Amino acid sequence: ITAASHALMYFCQDCSKLLTNYIEQLYNFYINIFGSPMVDLTSFYEISEGIAHIINAQDYSNIASATTMFIKPVLEKINGYVNAEGSEEVYKAIAEQIEIVRIFLEFIKPRDFHTPEDPVANLVIEMWPMVIGLLDHHGHSMKVSERCMKFTKTVLQTYNVFLTPILPSVANALVKGFQETRYGCYLWVSGIVIREFGDEYSSAEIKESVWNFAYQQIGTFLVVFKQAKPIDIPDLIEDFFRMMSDIIMFFVTNFVLSDILGSTFEVALLALDIEKFEPL
Repeated sequence: ITAASHALMYFCQDCSKLLTNYIEQLYNFYINIFGSPMVDLTSFYEISEGIAHIINAQDYSNIASATTMFIKPVLEKINGYVNAEGSEEVYKAIAEQIEIVRIFLEFIKPRDFHTPEDPVANLVIEMWPMVIGLLDHHGHSMKVSERCMKFTKTVLQTYNVFLTPILPSVANALVKGFQETRYGCYLWVSGIVIREFGDEYSSAEIKESVWNFAYQQIGTFLVVFKQAKPIDIPDLIEDFFRMMSDIIMFFVTNFVLSDILGSTFEVALLALDIEKFEPL
């Protein structure tokens, strides 16, 4: 089955345009194997990727409906977990299901960034409250936080400016998530926000909001750093300085003139004692 799904994924990629007229038949096939014990998760991910390429090759007017058709049963399953009692089984199921949706959204691309809206980006905006619900109720699970952040990273990179309406909510989720969990995944996605919305194509208002967001994340990290030993948080230090690379790229003047320059430099000096490759 794994070999067959792998072959199917590449076949769908190579023949995506030829298969666009068979979307209904593919849906029937897809829904029959959804959750089937006969198909392992890796194989299902590969099949999802292959179908995403076919949807991406659809006529622009059909993309939203085709995407909705395939991800709707997955979203219904995820929604059932939002208010469920937390358990390792629930956390595992959330992580597995949201990865399916993420795969579709990684390969179904916008056609024109000069238009005011994108149909699939609008679907992302509609499902964003579900992601917030997952983080609010189950974000203390590293598995859930990391998969939700992987999803967030993908949609920000894929749909960029089309997600401006939810940007304040995304920033709030990242600030709140890092403050409450201290998981590094919230910092590496913070870097994506800074990179995608801190460039010269964003308005002055958005850039100011992004800098304020970045400043908050730096401040929270500095609090965490003071409360821990550097040797105990090498991964978090690495994630912090990866985020700092994006801040220096797009907000170097704000950063150099801020009151946190000195503290950040002290973190760098203290981190030298860790003697681990990644943070160094």
